[in-house]
Amino acid sequence: MSELNGLFLSNKFYNEMKTALAEENYKMLVNFDELLQFDASMFEYDGVPEEAQQYFNLFELWLCTHRCVAFGKIDGELVFAYGDNGGGRLDNYGFMNDFVGATRNGKSVKWKIGEECVVFWNNKAMTPDFDLFTTAESLAEIDVSMDDNVLYSRFYPVPLAKDQRQKTQIENIFDKLKKGGKKTSVIDRPDDLSDLLESGSEAIPVMNLTDVKNSDKIQYLTHAHDDVKRWFYVKYGQAVQGTGKQAQQSIEEIDGTTSVSFVYPLNKFYMRKKACEEMNALFGTNISVRFSPAWAVEFAKFAKAPETDEIEEIENANIENEETEVLEGKENNENETDNGENS
Repeated sequence: MSELNGLFLSNKFYNEMKTALAEENYKMLVNFDELLQFDASMFEYDGVPEEAQQYFNLFELWLCTHRCVAFGKIDGELVFAYGDNGGGRLDNYGFMNDFVGATRNGKSVKWKIGEECVVFWNNKAMTPDFDLFTTAESLAEIDVSMDDNVLYSRFYPVPLAKDQRQKTQIENIFDKLKKGGKKTSVIDRPDDLSDLLESGSEAIPVMNLTDVKNSDKIQYLTHAHDDVKRWFYVKYGQAVQGTGKQAQQSIEEIDGTTSVSFVYPLNKFYMRKKACEEMNALFGTNISVRFSPAWAVEFAKFAKAPETDEIEEIENANIENEETEVLEGKENNENETDNGENS
């Protein structure tokens, strides 16, 4: 939690997250941490100098939440600093010539971009991954709703007693009921429950504050939770399928989902690849970036999509299988009808 605390407190964008920390809104924090760990696991780096290895294990977390990170040298050691503000004179496109920020230990830096440091941008829009926060917020709201539904759909009858003596009798009966076993409850003071017996009612009057029938609504919340998380995963390169039963999907539809899901990861990859090339040119390193294994598998599907002829062959085979199944089903129905008439 301390690492998360450092992330939030160092960026104005996360003022609301500071409030969540103060209010101990752990559902928000747990969801945010899960999404951030997922996001920051997208890339791996090769050829990193040994002294900078520890920074490359961390700086993706900062890059996703702070939009930019700069690598420069302090006392000959390659380190990274984060910051949202530049400095110096503007170039013809309105960009700053200097990077102004701070390292993780709080040391302020002002580096000349392209001469003393290289800036890694999170994406082409030069923004943090804003939907880390919005998605975590949506998931937290659904989690709260699920907790409420579980609580208020719990079977929890509240028997009504007219006085303390009747209350004691009812509690004794329920205590024996909870213990189970083949036992019979004997009332030692029947006068305490005489009004209930005289009313002819077979049940003790009960006030229902909950409704067990509402438990069937929980499934819709779990589907909503899965859908929100799936939307996030699809945008970030993992084209997972929904929990609901889908109509038969064509190969093009499945491949289309994979293609859409790699629009943003390739955007992020391009900016990191460009920064690695600039770093190698400036510092004489040999650093490269690649998709981590989970994303590499999905990228292979995207990069090796079936040719049109292959798609048609697969779909024709599916159609033939469906027609065969229909004919077999029809023959089975006719046989069952004949057997029924013969009997």
